[in-house]
Amino acid sequence: MQYVSPTLGALIISTIPLFVPIADIIIFKSRITVMNYIGILISISGVIFVVFSTNSDFSASMMGIAWLFLSVIAAIVYTSILYKLSDKYQPISIVAYQNLIGILYFMPLLFLTEYSHLVQVQFSFEVFKPLIQLVIFGSILAFLFYSYSVKHLGMTKSTIFTNLIPVFTAVFALFMHGSPITLFKGLGITLVIGGLLTSQFSKKTSTN
Repeated sequence: MQYVSPTLGALIISTIPLFVPIADIIIFKSRITVMNYIGILISISGVIFVVFSTNSDFSASMMGIAWLFLSVIAAIVYTSILYKLSDKYQPISIVAYQNLIGILYFMPLLFLTEYSHLVQVQFSFEVFKPLIQLVIFGSILAFLFYSYSVKHLGMTKSTIFTNLIPVFTAVFALFMHGSPITLFKGLGITLVIGGLLTSQFSKKTSTN
């Protein structure tokens, strides 16, 4: 996100639900219905409307685009592994081990790359407050809820919910900052929700 505009970043990230079903079919031989894909495409179009109603800047560098597509690939791999593990382990166990292993990965990098900044930080409640919020909401609850959804809905149906992120952002911006919901943004929100509902419809459930 340091090398691309928020608009382009949001659009590339919104393609994750488009590629996850492909991995679902190839790896787990799941059956993805036409309605699932129609819902995904409608939802992505809704994201485009929401993002464009706020910002239409497409500035980017090749490095930024490359990193973003790597993040898309990482999300697909993560969801695939999570879906496989959910057959044997409970979501809370997966998230607990995930965070513990994350500490082992990030702690050395923290001291190698950010030590000079770390020693200058004046520790106080105002510093810890956003960190605690990130831990609770970003590192625990978000992954825990996502793990539960992948376990019970499968990869394809659960991943499409990520396209609700710009919708909730628009709603929170309205109530917290007074940012108006324009006609374009309202249409986008409607398409995202409509696509989400459509993607959940299928006569047959996916099977491994």
